[in-house]
Amino acid sequence: MRERSIAFLFILSYIVTISVLYSLNSMNRGKLIENTLEDSLKELKTNYDITMQHNTRDAESINSLIVQNSRLIEKLSDALYANEEERSRVRREVYEMLLPQYKAMSLRGVLQFQFIMPDNRSFLRVHKPDKFGDDLSKVRFTIANTNKTHTATYGFEQGRTAHAFRYVFPLFSSDSHYIGCYEISYTSESFQENLSNINKIHSHFLVDKRLFEANIWKPHNRVVEYMESIENKDYMYSMTEHVNFAKLKKTKESIIAPHTDEIVQRMSKRESFALYQEYDEGVKIVSFLPIYGAKNEEVLAYVVSYAQSNFIGYALHQFRFINIVGALIFALLFALLYLQIIKQRSLAKKSKEQQELLSLFNKGSITLFKWRNDPSWSVEYVSQNVKELTGYTKERFETGAIAYASLIEREDLEQVTKEVNMGMHTHESTFIHKPYRIKSQNGEIKWIFDTTTIIRNEVGEITHFLGYIIDITDMKLQELELVNSQNRLLEAQKNANIGSYTLNLTDNSLVWSNQYYVIMGKEPQSYTPKLNDFYRAIDRGDVEYVKDMIAKGVNEKISLEFDYKIIVDGETKYIRSTLTPSKFDEITHIVTEISGTIQDITTQKLLEARLHELNDQLKDEVKRQTSEILKKDTMIQQQSKLAAMGEMVGAIAHQWRQPLNSLNINIQNLDDDFAEGLIDEEFIRKFIDKQTKTIQFMSKTIDDFRNFFRIDKVKKVFNIRDAVLATTSIQAAQLKNYNIELEIIGGDFRVETLESEFQQILLNLISNAKDAITENRVEYGKIRITIGERSVSVWDNGGGIPNEIVARIFEPYFTTKEQGKGTGMGLYMSKMMAEQNLNARLNVKNINGGAEFTIEFAHVIRD
Repeated sequence: MRERSIAFLFILSYIVTISVLYSLNSMNRGKLIENTLEDSLKELKTNYDITMQHNTRDAESINSLIVQNSRLIEKLSDALYANEEERSRVRREVYEMLLPQYKAMSLRGVLQFQFIMPDNRSFLRVHKPDKFGDDLSKVRFTIANTNKTHTATYGFEQGRTAHAFRYVFPLFSSDSHYIGCYEISYTSESFQENLSNINKIHSHFLVDKRLFEANIWKPHNRVVEYMESIENKDYMYSMTEHVNFAKLKKTKESIIAPHTDEIVQRMSKRESFALYQEYDEGVKIVSFLPIYGAKNEEVLAYVVSYAQSNFIGYALHQFRFINIVGALIFALLFALLYLQIIKQRSLAKKSKEQQELLSLFNKGSITLFKWRNDPSWSVEYVSQNVKELTGYTKERFETGAIAYASLIEREDLEQVTKEVNMGMHTHESTFIHKPYRIKSQNGEIKWIFDTTTIIRNEVGEITHFLGYIIDITDMKLQELELVNSQNRLLEAQKNANIGSYTLNLTDNSLVWSNQYYVIMGKEPQSYTPKLNDFYRAIDRGDVEYVKDMIAKGVNEKISLEFDYKIIVDGETKYIRSTLTPSKFDEITHIVTEISGTIQDITTQKLLEARLHELNDQLKDEVKRQTSEILKKDTMIQQQSKLAAMGEMVGAIAHQWRQPLNSLNINIQNLDDDFAEGLIDEEFIRKFIDKQTKTIQFMSKTIDDFRNFFRIDKVKKVFNIRDAVLATTSIQAAQLKNYNIELEIIGGDFRVETLESEFQQILLNLISNAKDAITENRVEYGKIRITIGERSVSVWDNGGGIPNEIVARIFEPYFTTKEQGKGTGMGLYMSKMMAEQNLNARLNVKNINGGAEFTIEFAHVIRD
């Protein structure tokens, strides 16, 4: 009964001790994880702000170019009061002026670029030039607000075809009269790509499903297809080409599923939050950042980031490790104490229980040692699993064939020895070594966690050391990787010249990152950040502004970005700062802490000033270059006309050759006919009729030639088939001479444009087709002209255009013909005339063993 009572007390004490250990360990784990999740959310917010700054600066730089384009402003001013015909002309000119700039902008993620009248009607979509005139007042707050306030409006907003981060800027004429606004937008997909490319984090965009149910959002108009988000069924996820459905399914099952209810609940409250989940490959942190719409009234989307967290994995591993090891240690200690108390009464039972307890260490990752207190630390006992750790057997250690101290790395052995000596001279019975390294039998280096308990005899002399060692190599490597990650973050801040800060509003204490010290000209080792010192460093004219912005962010509980100047060692620096409330009082919900960044933008400010100077110089250069280009275009058009005339003269020569031969032969035969007495009145009548028809045919050829090159710039309505037949009739004989078959198929349509310029383009295409057939020695050449509903196509079987040069075929001075046989201007001028004068497009493709050029008219006349 005595032994049972003692055992019950020891068990109860053990349970209480383990419960306390578990509670303390749980509290420590919870705090570490909470701080890590907060840091992850702050990092996502910082990266989001950096990406927004990147897009905003990009949009503002584009705006600085637009508002300084006096020619563009002049044309938009003219369009405001022009009739519909004049507006159409101005719209086409503005589109052609801005198309190169839009192509460059699209490479930076700009999707939509459009100009809107003051009445909210679209004037020109550079990305969709054929779509204009629709009223955007009911579907686009950003546009309506800018037209109402005449100030720029930024924000995330839904649209007819895409959700986007939109930047709408006002436009004023040279006399400061408001003439409308224009929009630059970045889709959520491009924003996500920039977020990944600039900040190197994995993230994606979730859009509120309600936006897809709005009338303005039609499925057939969507730029990107969407699927239901794995995080929340009320949100949609864009299906880009990089979507891995198998990975999404695995992520949902292994990471999201355990937190589905929490995610839905917190997203319904429009909160920003982060959570973590263990899975096969480690621990993943998922952070959710709400994105407010342009009106800043409601959350329209979320940015979600996934990040691997070695630190949380380490914390969880450490939590389990401490619980298990603590339980084992205390079990061991309590067992030893219990055995010591009842040693005299149950020595045999004690020995059996000790062996059973020690056998627990024969398997698993914890190796138990018992050393004698002698100079060589000879091993009296070691658990069987020592071989898995060191490669040496239990017997070799216990027989003295191998000493444990010989495995410790030389650089670490001195520290381990010092710790043992210090432990022997303290009143503590247990001490923990700093992690050290050992070398196993196969030469592998392993990190060891070592805990030692001192065993004394009845008189207090140290007789043995009892301890356990654990292989923590993986944990140590994760710890090193975490340090490296933190160092990389600091380096990134240094490279971007961005510092971060945290201000506790309760006691006004400040915490700065290393780069913050650099920007403020302070040394971290010798200076403690103070709020008053910070205010004193601000330029006197900006102090109240900065205080007002801090007060606004705190009182309104919003994130802000603002610029100001500071004075460091007599030098003025321009600063861009962000501010975000990061902690709140649990009861009053008053902001108790703010966090944010500062960035030294002095260089950027100086570059902007230089950019304005260069823009002024560029205006003068553009005027000069434009004048020269117009002169060259006039000369090129004349050269192209002369080249076409040469083609036509050759065609006429072929057309006349047969009639002239016939006239010559008939005239020569008159002498013989007269000598034979065949000439009479009937003969003379038939002879005159026949020769008259020949001469009329030749006269018609001259008329066609004259009409073809008639110089007029007056648009008229004509039938396409008639113009095609008039052009090909001149070339028929020439093509027949080269054994080339000409076929005209299709129907007919009417257009109102310059007929002579259409015929000149068609002549050039037929001439190029003839040259391709003859140069490639095609035995049976064929040219087919197809008249479609609104297009004319010219196809030949001359072998087509090599794929490597087909993209350059319309470039000026580019030719595939031998030197001296082509100028490289024919197709260039044809495309220019089609697009500038005919309101048409000229395209080419290889098909059925040849090239097919197509003239497609934007507008045709329907009966």
